[in-house]
Amino acid sequence: MQTKYNISEDLHEELEKFLTGHDIALLNQNLRRMLVDFLDYELRTGVPLYFDGFFYPFNSLLDVLNVAAEEQQAHKAAIKATQQPAVNKLMSLEKVIAFIKASLNPESIFLLHQSVDENKQEFFDLMVVIPAKSKSRFTYYEQVLTMANMEDIIINVSLHKEEMLQQQLNEGHIYYSIACNKKSLIYCNSSYQLPEPNKEVLKALAQKAASEFNAAHKKADSFLQGASNYRAESNNEMTAFMLQQAAELIIRGLITALSGSCAKTHYFNELKKPLKRYLPGLNYIISGNEIEEERLLHILEKAYLESRYSHQLYIDNADIDMLSERVELLHERAKTLFMERIAAITG
Repeated sequence: MQTKYNISEDLHEELEKFLTGHDIALLNQNLRRMLVDFLDYELRTGVPLYFDGFFYPFNSLLDVLNVAAEEQQAHKAAIKATQQPAVNKLMSLEKVIAFIKASLNPESIFLLHQSVDENKQEFFDLMVVIPAKSKSRFTYYEQVLTMANMEDIIINVSLHKEEMLQQQLNEGHIYYSIACNKKSLIYCNSSYQLPEPNKEVLKALAQKAASEFNAAHKKADSFLQGASNYRAESNNEMTAFMLQQAAELIIRGLITALSGSCAKTHYFNELKKPLKRYLPGLNYIISGNEIEEERLLHILEKAYLESRYSHQLYIDNADIDMLSERVELLHERAKTLFMERIAAITG
């Protein structure tokens, strides 16, 4: 019987980017992801040896795309180097709030996270609560909020109906209990009432979250030990595979513990989206430099996809040493940040 395979929204968006922008690197990356995710999550086979006859020629095709992508990126970098950067103009939080208030007339606004990057680009992660009596569609609100992303400011907004948020808070949903508190409430109209948290419910949720995270953290620790063993044998490719598994398990464990669920994907950029919301302190996973982070995470993803069936994968000692150090730091840092997050709701 034929099995229907539905690709994720994020993957669908990435493939659309290729079709509209002819980005060879995206096509290459997503062909690998789509195949491996299909095997792991839909067929539940992993990457068995009897697929070798298909994987080697398929990998050869993707290696050709790799070369084309590198040439394309070098060409884009050369063009960008000749262009003058735009003048940065900062936009204050007060202006953002004023725009949302005037445009949407919300019940309340919560500030979940605020930051400024090295290019002085401001980022605001907001939760906007829409009145229960509102008749407007969510698409209307989304269109208005898109207009707020002006110049050098990025606004990430999640929209919630008042009654839905109230229910989640009353029931003690762990994420909303962390996010929606008096400290993060930066605007509310005169009629809005933030419910008092149920301490007993929150304590039980915190214990459950801690159990889920500790299980993932312990499993990640075993992969770190495996990485150390392969490193001792100078097998850099399998070392990187083990490090990828350790990093993925840690991140998935954090997301599941703090939100209740996690998307089925091995792709770090997809995992970083919810992680950025649930644990802003891990905005960067293994490097504070965005370009270096992308490069290192790409090595880990490539190791996951190719280490078991490609003879052409090569990772040098400098990169494997750096990855080993950074993933071990992630292992410890994640635990510290998680415990701080849990303490925020248990008091």
